[in-house]
Parts: sequence; C-alpha cells; structure tokens
Amino acid sequence: MQPEVITQLSTEAILLVLKLSLPLVGVAAVIGLLFGFLQALTQLQDQTTTYAIKLLAVFGLMALLAPWLGVETIGFAGRLFDLVAAVR
Repeated sequence: MQPEVITQLSTEAILLVLKLSLPLVGVAAVIGLLFGFLQALTQLQDQTTTYAIKLLAVFGLMALLAPWLGVETIGFAGRLFDLVAAVR
C-alpha cells in the first residue's frame, strides 16, 4: 500500500471521528455552560445534577443520531475494505 493512501485514510479517519463526535461534545458543552450559569445564579453547588443531565442529553442525542452515525461509519469501513481488496 502506498504511503499516500495510508496518509489519506488516516486523515479521513481523523476527520470522521471529529465529524461524528462534534454534535455530542457540542451538546455536552452547551448544557454544561447553561447549568453552570444556572448553578451560579442559584448558588447551588451540586455537581451531580450537571453530569446526570449532560449524560442523559448525550445519550438521547446519540439515540437520535444513531442512523447517521452508522451510515457514516459503515461508509468509511466499506471504502477501507474496497481499498484493501484492490491491493490484493
């Protein structure tokens, strides 16, 4: 396998990971900021509620985005397997 192909696949894999994780990390960050602001306003210092709500939101978003996440991952795996089959 050519070094250029390996570099391209590595770059594509890293971009795929970033693309798939960005919505989940974004939702967790926004919820963390909102609840941090709410806790500052109410002077509530319980960290457990923020983690629980972020966890539920991320799992809910993963359930909603599961078809898209699967299609993107399977598409990359298919391209990778086709490339490996073409080398033989």
